[in-house]
Amino acid sequence: MSWTPAWLAEWCLWPAGWPFLLFVPLLHLALRRAERQREAALLACAGAQAPHVAIAATPRARRAQRWLYTLACAAAGLALLQPRFGEGADRARPRGADIVVVLDVSRSMLARDLEPDRLQYARRELRALSERVALVVFRGAGRLLVPLTADLAAFRTMLEFAEPLSVARGGTDLPAALREAAHAVDAARGDHTAILLLTDGDDPDGAAASAAAGLRERGIAVHCVGLGSAEGSKITIEVDGAQTFLRDANGQDVVVRMEEPSLRRLAEAGGGAFVATDGRPRPVVGSRPISARPKRSSRPPPSMPTSTMSLCAIR
Repeated sequence: MSWTPAWLAEWCLWPAGWPFLLFVPLLHLALRRAERQREAALLACAGAQAPHVAIAATPRARRAQRWLYTLACAAAGLALLQPRFGEGADRARPRGADIVVVLDVSRSMLARDLEPDRLQYARRELRALSERVALVVFRGAGRLLVPLTADLAAFRTMLEFAEPLSVARGGTDLPAALREAAHAVDAARGDHTAILLLTDGDDPDGAAASAAAGLRERGIAVHCVGLGSAEGSKITIEVDGAQTFLRDANGQDVVVRMEEPSLRRLAEAGGGAFVATDGRPRPVVGSRPISARPKRSSRPPPSMPTSTMSLCAIR
């Protein structure tokens, strides 16, 4: 549930920051109390001479100073919300949906069937986004790395911190990732928001598809990009400064495959599009807006030619 007023979301790019404004009256009261404490201490020390000792700080001057501090903090709080108004406000608003990017940072994303590896390939593709974006990273748990923002430069900078170590718990928990994305949607007012999931993971018990279906019922489309190939690839890791392959408990090299059937079912349940990279370098994120409206049809998304393989072309 979002506590952000609808009218505020229409006038600000980051309406979820409105609780910071609640500290402004608290600051004013704190300054007033501190002022009274100083007056009491001065009166106790100087007695009747107190007005002469504090001649440079008259009551009117102290009151003006207190209000100036309060107004400055209020202005800073309003700036934090990124208000937009005037004739250019509607033109300044991004044309496409607000996008909550959900990026898999598990160790399987270090496989090199995409260049230079699956994770870096995904990060490179995500730099092409031009809408307001949020970033959720996940392994065995989800973590909001970037709240919804129109600052694409900051988003691209934080993409560089999306790596396996950015989430403490290992594994690949797709339902947890979608739950964290749902929280981000709530904070961003979810009537114009889509979820873009990039992963090579599996959904063996259908829990992630169920979570995606729940988001679809709320009017939020869940698009999915499957990273990697069906043949799979070994995971390259660094041990004592030397590169080697990740091995399992039996000493065998671990081979990870992109699980296309389950990811396709997840996207279908979420009313979104599915794109498989198939281990071949091609763009998966273009310049056209990603649709926030889930598909009404329960049929799988239509296939797309390689030259136009882009989630952003699915309306």
